[in-house]
Amino acid sequence: MNTSDETLGGLAAPPVARPLSDALGPLIGDLLPLCDFACVLLAASLSTLLYTRWFTPGMTPGTAHALERATLVAAVLAPFALYDREFGLLASRQRLRVLIRSHALRFALFIGTVLAVAVVSDTLDAFPRMSLVLWSGGSLLLTSLTRVLVSGYLRRRRCQGILKETVIARRSIGYVGGGVPVRVLADRPIHQWNAVIKWAEDYLLGAVTTVLLLPLLAVIAAAVALNSPGPIIFKQRRHAIDNREVDVYKFRTMHWNPAADAGKLKQTSRQDARVTRVGRFLRSSSLDELPQLFNVLKGDMSLVGPRPHAVNMRTEDRLGCEITDSYAHRHRVKPGITGWAQINGARGATDTAAQLCRRVELDIYYIEHWSLLFDLTILLLTFRAVLRATRAY
Repeated sequence: MNTSDETLGGLAAPPVARPLSDALGPLIGDLLPLCDFACVLLAASLSTLLYTRWFTPGMTPGTAHALERATLVAAVLAPFALYDREFGLLASRQRLRVLIRSHALRFALFIGTVLAVAVVSDTLDAFPRMSLVLWSGGSLLLTSLTRVLVSGYLRRRRCQGILKETVIARRSIGYVGGGVPVRVLADRPIHQWNAVIKWAEDYLLGAVTTVLLLPLLAVIAAAVALNSPGPIIFKQRRHAIDNREVDVYKFRTMHWNPAADAGKLKQTSRQDARVTRVGRFLRSSSLDELPQLFNVLKGDMSLVGPRPHAVNMRTEDRLGCEITDSYAHRHRVKPGITGWAQINGARGATDTAAQLCRRVELDIYYIEHWSLLFDLTILLLTFRAVLRATRAY
């Protein structure tokens, strides 16, 4: 008997549809930004064609060149501004109205960003207004149409039983060796297109912020040098992503003691005699952390993330992993200059196990709820947090 040709009442049984990978929906959602890039470029070409046919026979070389540059900038911004990591899940659940409404809001933010860049760069006046209207309308139409078509494709596949819905927007099964399936207990939380967005945020905002703060960095460096002898920049080994060790930069805030024992780290205490007068101000205002912008540009850190703890740092004479089992999960992303824990008051030394546990809980909350908007919110709130009285010393 041929087991591949089972029959029922003399008739061949219909083939059973094999479910596609759980990652198909999220994968398609991650490919949409590439479509958005192409749609914005196509809309620019179509709007220019329509404008020259309906309103004016042609554009001056200067206007055409400015429009080309602006189109390229907009096309690069579009994948980041229009990305929706929940697209695959919502599309498979036939939530088309929610998808379109969400896309319209993101598109409004995208247009606002493009116009803001044009105003700051003094290029807005070079563009014909009707050309901008045609381009923005065409971009909205094409990007929306793309989402409708992709959503319809996913919906049809689900109705046919080919696409199955997964309870978890992350992969729960991995493969090792010769294809042996294993359960993934802790996957990297910021991956695929999210990782690209995080990378762009760190390098673009990090570079701009570093350039803007160069005068302040120079003033602080001079103050540190004049206040006490020793190096201006202090390097300390700290834990980073995947528990790797990296050198984290800070302005030196203590009296220089090259013979200090580095085997067992002693956390800074209030009225610590090791802290200099300038150092006390820098620590209370968190200005001593500014050199970590260079860690961001090196790729060791992010602007936003869990604060990197020093190697061998102890709380109540215990390592963090000995206090809470969740401690290692904060190393699943790059450490940050600021983070969700810091703007919620968890700054400075962790004197008790309860303080450490609360900080870890806040860090894990950030990791599990990461988004670009969340990062930007934390950066804005950081400025307010450093102006208030804190526990940092």
